[in-house]
Amino acid sequence: MMPENRRSSGLGWALWAIVILLWAATAAGDQKVADIALGAAPQSLAVNPVTNVVYVTSNPNSVYVVDAAAPYAFVTVTVGNSPGTGPNGIAVNSTTNKTYVADYGSGSVSVIDGNNNYAVHAVTVGNGPDNIAVNESTNTIYVTNYLDNTVSAINGLTENVTTINTGTKPRWLALNSLTNMVYVANQDGTVTVINGTTNTPTSVTVAAAGTPLSAIAVNTQTNKIYVGTNPNYNAGIAVIDGGNNSVTNVVIGKPSWGVAVNSTTNKIYVTNYLDNIVTVIDGGNSNSLSTLSIANQPQSVVIDSTVNKAYVASSQGNTVTVIDGATNQTVTIAVGSGAYSKPSSLGVLASLNRVFVANTGSNSVSVIDTSLASSAPTVSITSPANGSPVSQTVTVQATASASSGLTLAGVQFQLDGANLGPQVTSTPYSTSWDTTQTTNASHILTAVATDSAGTAASSSVTVTVNNSSVININPDFVLAVQANSSASATVAAGATATYLLNLISGTTFNGTVTLTCSGAPATCSFPASSSISISANSTVPITVTVATVGPSASVAQPGRRHAPFTFALALLAPFALAGWRGSRRRKSIRRWVIGGFLALMMLLVSCGGGGAVPPGASSVNTTKSTGTAAGTYTLTITGTSSTITHTISLTLTVT
Repeated sequence: MMPENRRSSGLGWALWAIVILLWAATAAGDQKVADIALGAAPQSLAVNPVTNVVYVTSNPNSVYVVDAAAPYAFVTVTVGNSPGTGPNGIAVNSTTNKTYVADYGSGSVSVIDGNNNYAVHAVTVGNGPDNIAVNESTNTIYVTNYLDNTVSAINGLTENVTTINTGTKPRWLALNSLTNMVYVANQDGTVTVINGTTNTPTSVTVAAAGTPLSAIAVNTQTNKIYVGTNPNYNAGIAVIDGGNNSVTNVVIGKPSWGVAVNSTTNKIYVTNYLDNIVTVIDGGNSNSLSTLSIANQPQSVVIDSTVNKAYVASSQGNTVTVIDGATNQTVTIAVGSGAYSKPSSLGVLASLNRVFVANTGSNSVSVIDTSLASSAPTVSITSPANGSPVSQTVTVQATASASSGLTLAGVQFQLDGANLGPQVTSTPYSTSWDTTQTTNASHILTAVATDSAGTAASSSVTVTVNNSSVININPDFVLAVQANSSASATVAAGATATYLLNLISGTTFNGTVTLTCSGAPATCSFPASSSISISANSTVPITVTVATVGPSASVAQPGRRHAPFTFALALLAPFALAGWRGSRRRKSIRRWVIGGFLALMMLLVSCGGGGAVPPGASSVNTTKSTGTAAGTYTLTITGTSSTITHTISLTLTVT
């Protein structure tokens, strides 16, 4: 019986393998795996990564408790002291398996006990509890009381409440569990910093008096705090140094609603919902900015640092946009149902490769599989270059491709989120843009690639239009690094470094530009031609290749100390033997043959033809090439046309 059971088991595994393969083939390219129908208007969402449970608030006074594993069963619990008041913020303490809900209208916080069949009881706090944050290290729950100008600190063990004064109308809050500090964004231009040990508040001014502040987030690794400011809808981000509470302002778009931090990459993602963009701040590069075009008023944003992606919910549509943290490319995923599902909040369960989206408009929660993101197409704008000046008529170009097994339907170019011409369905993917019909300001160009499965990905660059003083901006030509490329490269000795540049001409320039390269440790070349003909208002891609030299192996060679003597003896040997006395002519011929053979052997020895070096030989030469020396090199690419010369510097690091 045992052999039969083993055969049956093997067949079963084979059948399961076929089923799994068929499922994988069907699922490829489809990131949304489910829509969970709930009750009316789900709002805020929180997840417990230990129990894999999702909590979703809903009006009038409900919380849906959803099992994060399929088939996504859920139960409904009632919160708040009075119907119709509506729960607001929600937060989870995964250590104690308790969930806290701010009941705005009832002046209390509902505690949902996951250890006791989701039993609920209330803790009285201040007036108008709004948002909640949990410090799991200290088991302390902080809730902003919007109408009281206070924060309530709840002891998670005893549920005793401490009241802490803040600025006017506190709303958003975030905490740094490593420093045990709490940061509260008020509606009067101040952030209240609370010492979690002493509950002592400190006021930090980040904007003009009366300026309402929006979402706030903390990078626990750098101890920097990022808060959105909205003065007259010209938003910026205030950056607070947690060490000394000093403030730096970063100007971005209109107004910043959602703020999220990837502490691993030190990137900060800010949704500017009236501009339909997301601004990416590089905290490790002097707060440099990248802007991405996101349709339908992007609002909430959440980070999955395990896959280095940001997820953005567009509140006036039915989509979630996935931002690749490494490339800033985006993929759009339809969520919910109907014309406007209005995704409002998101939560990540990295262990399950899932993102959950609360859809207020379609009364549902969508489930996104983050492991399927690789099925999206790729796209990159190659011209004009990111940050470059443009004027008159410009050709916008992109490269794009679909993932394996799919075809590319086309590329749609966009200007500030609006379509720029019809979709381009075949290569070359390009369109013409008359910049004279656009304001003299910064603008976002986006290329959206869509594959045959309907999956879309996008790439954006920011350019500056100036048609009022073109001659002062770009009278002839410039050299610039291509978008999504870099002016620096790091390679091992023996490897090749590649740089992608653009040669961009001005409105009146027509001619030939000759390229040269200096400063390279070895070979620097242009795989195409170093002489490029370019017309006005054009961009020509350039590839610069720098080849380095790797170290060679040691080579042992026999010594040559006695070679001249052996060579001379080899020449004399035939004549000496030929002169050897003999009575017969045959003997003379034989001596010539023997002498020639000896001469050949001596010549081989004198030339090193003996092969290996004898053991203990006293004369051995050893040679070794170390290749390109390790270090950092500055390369200068020079473009010359008649008397006009422009340069660009590149950096090469050899390890």
